[in-house]
Amino acid sequence: MSEIIALDFGTTNSVLAVADSNGNVRSATFEVGQNSFDTYRTILYFWEEQELTAPGAPTHLQSRSGPFAINEYLKESHDCRLIQSMKSYLAAKNFDGTDIFGATYSIEDLIATFLTQIHHLAQDSLGWLGQRVISGRPVAFAGSNPDNDFAEMRLRSAYEQAGFDVEAMVYEPLAASYYYGRELDKPETVLVADFGGGTSDFSLIRFTPGLGMRGVQPLAHTGLGVAGDRFDYRIIQKAVWPRLGFGSDYRSMGATLPVPRQYYTAFSRWHELAMMNQPKTINEIKSLIRSASKPDDIEDLVAIIEEEMGFHLYQTVSKAKAELSDNETALLQFSHGGVEIEERLTRADFEAAIAPDMAEIEAAAKHCLDQAGLKAGDVSKVFMTGGTSYVPAVRKIFEDGFGKDRIEIGQPFLSVAHGLALIAADEGIV
Repeated sequence: MSEIIALDFGTTNSVLAVADSNGNVRSATFEVGQNSFDTYRTILYFWEEQELTAPGAPTHLQSRSGPFAINEYLKESHDCRLIQSMKSYLAAKNFDGTDIFGATYSIEDLIATFLTQIHHLAQDSLGWLGQRVISGRPVAFAGSNPDNDFAEMRLRSAYEQAGFDVEAMVYEPLAASYYYGRELDKPETVLVADFGGGTSDFSLIRFTPGLGMRGVQPLAHTGLGVAGDRFDYRIIQKAVWPRLGFGSDYRSMGATLPVPRQYYTAFSRWHELAMMNQPKTINEIKSLIRSASKPDDIEDLVAIIEEEMGFHLYQTVSKAKAELSDNETALLQFSHGGVEIEERLTRADFEAAIAPDMAEIEAAAKHCLDQAGLKAGDVSKVFMTGGTSYVPAVRKIFEDGFGKDRIEIGQPFLSVAHGLALIAADEGIV
């Protein structure tokens, strides 16, 4: 096997893979109880643990990541901090760090902790792994007007902090396209659409088979910070906000004021929800309860944040979103820690809610064609990958624009990592 690691560090899921010179790729698998996973959830779980059970014994900060983090979280045996979607902070210059049980963690610290653990645990299935890595990166990082160079610098710094030597960073859709294009037997012009949790990226590639990377001619790249997490936001906005006091009011200095929207906006973004469990934010929201018109709903908002129920909410929203891909309706049911939320969703309402996001995605794909000076008819195939490619409204954009017969669906979670591994093997970066 290759001595270089291919690592797709994703917003929602990450994958680590290696390949040999014959193009045989293996993904790391992770065993948790009776379950085996070839994707590694991009999540961190922190808790404090006493060395001894005696009162006053010193505590040490512990952490788990991926499915092991979820396993610990579901035990509910510790006060904890759960960090999701940390990749979405890479381009956020105003994010200096977060306090975790008295220790300050920068975004580089968080990602380095995650990378160290996935690397260590991947060796259980792949054997010894060195420190050389080829990594994916989005065309455009998540955020409004992201500074992509700044975000890549932070990502490289996190890899280096974790002890890696970064051999190359490759656009994620380019890596996915290599996974697809390596099997072609004739030249093709392919639009690659990579839909992740935080970003949607597009690459227009002209392939000439049999030449390795020399046969890959990138014609254009575009990307935007709109993807699966944004769709989750729309569901939470529709089904969860009203139940947690949004639209209600409170009294302050003789005036009736709306409960601030900012709490709900942050609450609905997985990476920001993870950072809301700080004394300042909690105390601000709690101060509204006494004079709120719906105090019980505000108390439930506080409970979800303070009791770290974010991942339970994530599971509920993800389940409803997946059901809407296969059915016309879905029942969102959240029941945890005394908080009960139930809302019937329809695909029609969901598609209406994400219509502005669909327009942005369609415009970004068209911009990719425009950059290359091509029309839809010049594209041989559209290769779609990433979990959000399963959303019917997303597929419809490309089926309508290019024709259903030209759509190819790749492995939703493995295409990027496997493409990175094949690039490393074919280019002799071993």
